[in-house]
This record gives sequence, structure tokens and C-alpha cells, in this order.
Amino acid sequence: MSTISHGLCTLALRDEDGIMRYGIDWLGSPSAPGGGDPAESITPFGFRCRPRDPDLDPTGNVIAGKGAGLVLLDDGGESFAWPTQDPRYRAVLPDVPAGTAEMYATHADLTCTRVTVAGDTGDVVITTKSGATVKVLASGVLEAGAVNALDPGAAPSAVAVAAPLATWAVAASTFAAAVSNFAGIVGAQTNPTVVAAATTLATAATAFAAACTAVQGTYPAGMTATRITTR
Repeated sequence: MSTISHGLCTLALRDEDGIMRYGIDWLGSPSAPGGGDPAESITPFGFRCRPRDPDLDPTGNVIAGKGAGLVLLDDGGESFAWPTQDPRYRAVLPDVPAGTAEMYATHADLTCTRVTVAGDTGDVVITTKSGATVKVLASGVLEAGAVNALDPGAAPSAVAVAAPLATWAVAASTFAAAVSNFAGIVGAQTNPTVVAAATTLATAATAFAAACTAVQGTYPAGMTATRITTR
């Protein structure tokens, strides 16, 4: 007969065969002994995880509720384990709209890195441990930099990427024109060394302006709606 129980994940290791295994400490009694041999992990296809170690008290015992949970399936003497949520990170995981799916990784400083598919808009948001985000809108437009792209109160200000890029290209062209004009003036001189240097400078400036224009041209039309957002 198969039985299912839930406990605290006390151990996460990868054995010599590449299989993740988890140790368990039964919930409900801080003094309960840990489980037997580490159980083989089972996770949804295409996903894998490794919970962080639980917090220990000064005597080295696991503190109840201070580590990831673990569902243990005992199937006739053979055990399999499935890690569950870690309550230590509840405070840093924001509420999400209904229908949302999210995958997250936990860090030692009690922060998380998250990949969120928003149930209300269909946007996909990657949030790093620092709070910076990359957001792919359902329309296909890419946004980056918001402190919390799922927080409607963030009210980010937007600066189009295309605008500063175009300004940069225009400035480069203006610079090239000024250098070419300077080279023409210097070219009237008779010192061949000065003339050669001025010509080289003008050529380099023209090449720089062309490169800036080329970079501007590599951005597809859709990128004109791309925004760098700051809080």
C-alpha cells in the first residue's frame, strides 16, 4: 500500500548516478527523528530543483518551519520525494493575479529570482534578486528595468530606446562633419605631417558616424516601442 506524508526537507544531495535525493524530518514534532535513507526526487517533467538547507538551532537541530517542505511517497518500501514551498520566503513573494503561474529560485539572503506568467495580461516577467525586471508584454514588446513590473503602483517612467539612439547617431554625424571641415582648413597648410594627421582624423570620424548609423539601423521597427523603465 502506498502512503503519502509531509515533512521538512533536511537534506538535498545529488548521488553518483546524478539523482537528486532528499532527507526528511517529520512535521508536527520538533523532537521527531529524521527519516531513513534519502528518497529519490520526483518533479514535473522539464523541471528540477534543489531546496536550500533548513535553519538550525544552536544545538544543530532543525528549526520547525524554517526550511522547504517535502512530500514523501512510500510505495511498498520504495520512497520518492517532492519538495514543496519554503515558508522562509513567503514575505518576499508578492501577490499575483488569478491564473498566474510562477517559478522562483531562493537565495541565502532571503530574496528570490522569479519567472512569472501573469494570468490577467499574459505578460512574462523575469525578476532578479535585486528587483530589476525584464518584461515581455503579450503584444511582444520588451520592457526592462522596472523595480516591480507586476506592481501597478510602481508608475515607471518610460524612455524610448530609439530616441537616445537616434540622438547619438546625429551627434556622431555632426562631429564627423566638424572634423572634416577642420581637416579641410588644415589641408591648406603645407606641412605634410599635419595634413596626413588631419586626413586620418577625418576618415576615422566619418567611419565612426557610419557605424553609429548602422547600429541604429539594426534595431527592428518593433524596438521603437521598447522602454527602459525606472521607478
